[in-house]
Amino acid sequence: EPVAETDDTSSYSTDDSVTTSDSGYDTDESFVEESEMDKRAIDESNATSIHEAIPETLIDAIYEKSTTLSVLSIKEFVFQLCRVSRMEISGYGGHAGSNANTVDLTAVHYRQQHTLLTNRKDDAQGHYNQPDIFCLQKLVEVAHYNMDSRPRLVFADIWSTVSAHLTSTALHSNFAVATYAVDSFRQLSIQFLQREELEVYEFQRKFLKPLEAVMARCEHTSVKELLLRCVDQIIAVFGGVEDGNDDVGSKGEEHSSGSLRSGWRPVLKVIGLAGCDTDDNVADTGFKLLTAQIDRCLCKTDSPSPVVLRAERFVDLVDALLMYVSGPREDKAIEAIDRLVALSDFLADDKTVLPVARHQGKLAKDQGSQSQELEMWWPILLGLSRSVGDPRRTIRTKSLVTLLSIINQHFFSLRDGKVTDASSLESESPQHGDLQTLQLVFRGVLTPMLEHAETRDNSVDQVPIPLPDDFERFITRGASIEENAQSTREKTSWLETTFDHLMDGCVSLCLKSIEVYQTDCLIEEV
Repeated sequence: EPVAETDDTSSYSTDDSVTTSDSGYDTDESFVEESEMDKRAIDESNATSIHEAIPETLIDAIYEKSTTLSVLSIKEFVFQLCRVSRMEISGYGGHAGSNANTVDLTAVHYRQQHTLLTNRKDDAQGHYNQPDIFCLQKLVEVAHYNMDSRPRLVFADIWSTVSAHLTSTALHSNFAVATYAVDSFRQLSIQFLQREELEVYEFQRKFLKPLEAVMARCEHTSVKELLLRCVDQIIAVFGGVEDGNDDVGSKGEEHSSGSLRSGWRPVLKVIGLAGCDTDDNVADTGFKLLTAQIDRCLCKTDSPSPVVLRAERFVDLVDALLMYVSGPREDKAIEAIDRLVALSDFLADDKTVLPVARHQGKLAKDQGSQSQELEMWWPILLGLSRSVGDPRRTIRTKSLVTLLSIINQHFFSLRDGKVTDASSLESESPQHGDLQTLQLVFRGVLTPMLEHAETRDNSVDQVPIPLPDDFERFITRGASIEENAQSTREKTSWLETTFDHLMDGCVSLCLKSIEVYQTDCLIEEV
């Protein structure tokens, strides 16, 4: 009997263990949740203890005294501060065994990391739903302290780390976090641009370049509008904006006014990217900023900003306009083409101070000076050439008419509206008659129109028509046999509406060249 009793007890004990095992299997997820919450509670308890033991003044002194660190130390300090900031924003506790080294700031990751926190029923739920930005604030302070005290090359390395973190934070799914990052960019940019630019290194361009990534990849419309307002403020403070009270300004404002040099390129790129945005308010704001700079550039004044735009950033200004030409809004594209016409007239005017190439052309009477000036024309011509292949009929017709008009008006020997002998003109500018320049225009601008039209993406009202196999290409790559086989529908929208006008314009240019230069060499180009 005692043996039997022992067997019964062991049997009961076995059944109980099975039941316990099943119960434990059912509660694995809850156990993991409780473990995670315990770890977070420990982290919070440790943080509270440290906060009570160390005065805030000593904590602030750590960041203020970062200017005394060595070069290697400050780089490591900034790197680790960015790492901890990523943990805070991403929701990591940073406890032992966590995968804190692989944090990211994507929207999916953000939701996954806050799943436990959003299920909480206590009062701390609101606190956890908003990411912490304490280290992000301190990172901005450290950049502020070290900006003026460090050599430019050293701070450039520091800024590469800081700007990468601010860029990823500005692309965060949380609107408040993204807004704070963009505002941090604004504050640091205003401080940095107060320093005089060194032309060789172009630190301004490198400093403001992260703004391009934010404008191109951000999903928040309000953040993009804030970024455009920041760019507007940068132009107003450092672009040499005239307000009619130049004598009243302070000495510091006079020093900073017109100090924007290489920074114009990312600024104009941000404004141009606004034209490709899906939101109308963003596009309208960007176009107003761009047209304001073009008007100031064409006003023929000697203020610092127009001189810099004309002499150093003319091509960047044209590229920003071309972004609106290729943008989704037809009205903005047409107005941008009209602005390109105004810039071409300004470029061809002998009475105005033209970009750097014109100054070099007056000093050096050689072939190189002419080619340098042609570089100012080339973005306008090539941009209009690409637009002739636009799937929208209005845009490609407007671009073709404008392009042919610019070539006829500015690339032949004209005086008082009449064709004259090119050899009688002393100037070597392209618009005063250069047969070699016209040949380059045919090969690099007019002929590639067919390539741009063929390689356009397939749309509802147009199928690209393949060019002949023996067509000599200069820019694009020919479509493969498989790609041509997919275009079996016989829709000739571009050929019917644009090709005839293009050929008529080319023939007209050839006839005009025969009249001016007494040679038919351009006929071979047709």
